[in-house]
Amino acid sequence: MIAKLALSPRRSAVIGALLSAAPLAAQEAAPETLDLRPLARSGERFEVSEKSRWSDELVSLRLRAGEEVLIDAGASRGSSALGFQRTLRTERGFEDALEAVEERDGAAKVTRLARTWKQLEASLRVDEQGAERGRRVKRFASPLVGRSASLARGESGAVTASLRPKPAQPGQEPPAEPAAADLSLCVLEARFESCLPSQPVALGASWPLDATAARALLGSLDGFPFPRAEGYPGGIAEEARQADPLAVLLARAACTGTARLESADDGTATIAVELSLDLDAAEVYRSQAAKPLTEDEAAVQTDSANASAEGPAQALPWTGKLRARGRLIFDRTRRVVQSCALTGEFELRVEARGAEGPAQVLLELSTKGTLERSARIFAVSS
Repeated sequence: MIAKLALSPRRSAVIGALLSAAPLAAQEAAPETLDLRPLARSGERFEVSEKSRWSDELVSLRLRAGEEVLIDAGASRGSSALGFQRTLRTERGFEDALEAVEERDGAAKVTRLARTWKQLEASLRVDEQGAERGRRVKRFASPLVGRSASLARGESGAVTASLRPKPAQPGQEPPAEPAAADLSLCVLEARFESCLPSQPVALGASWPLDATAARALLGSLDGFPFPRAEGYPGGIAEEARQADPLAVLLARAACTGTARLESADDGTATIAVELSLDLDAAEVYRSQAAKPLTEDEAAVQTDSANASAEGPAQALPWTGKLRARGRLIFDRTRRVVQSCALTGEFELRVEARGAEGPAQVLLELSTKGTLERSARIFAVSS
């Protein structure tokens, strides 16, 4: 029996060769992985230059009191129609000096840096239709240009900012101080750390993007207040028309996103990104009637009137969506993103109802728009 199972020397050699080659074939089949984790070094300095634009227009505005239609502005754009188109363009540039980083498992996360603004300006163009309306073009220059701030990220991920004092100039008023919240919005994401995978990945691999990555990709106007009421005088839909659509979506929308390693060569890797932000009936603004009454106003109104004015029926619940896609170019030598390009489109809607009854007021408003953003990162020293 044993003799029958014995293998000839030739067969033994063939089987041995196949067995020894099996691990080799498995190794060859395993895809090569690329390390796209961020790398940062204390003392490194880099410059960021970016341009962004978003533009939106009024799709429909309908105001009805009971059965009577007071305003009906839509695609027809009749002679009594009210509407607007607006475009906000921004350019900013700054230099960051990394002061401290957190290193873990071959990756590094910036925890503290010093930022100096080189450029920060914007232009807002508003074209309005209807009675006593026309074109408005405004240009804004930020008081932050030439100033520095210390930025730090805590263990919870929250960012704090401290603007360094600017020396007083003889005969000049001190510059306006932007709120720390404006300075700390998204400021440590200039290198798009949150968009990169936590582990090396193979060509074609995907990984999820969260709300932090969405803020980094869409950008922020840190230290740059968005012009509001001065651009939109009065009207039934004042708060709705003042809304910065990107700020509304970033602050309240649920985010889902995906990044995918699209291609790579010896020097760079291309990462494709897609974002979806969905806003579901989030209360963003309240109408003028919903604001707390002053003592004088309260004195001349009944309790029932006060309850009606302050009730939730006056809220402006928004719904909307944003879809964006773009690409990041990753420097494989320095292990940082060197450029970002993103385009997208969005839509926002609001529907507000007044108190129940035959004279119930109904407001419907819908806007849609597009966005573009491009950013480049240049190494100054390392």
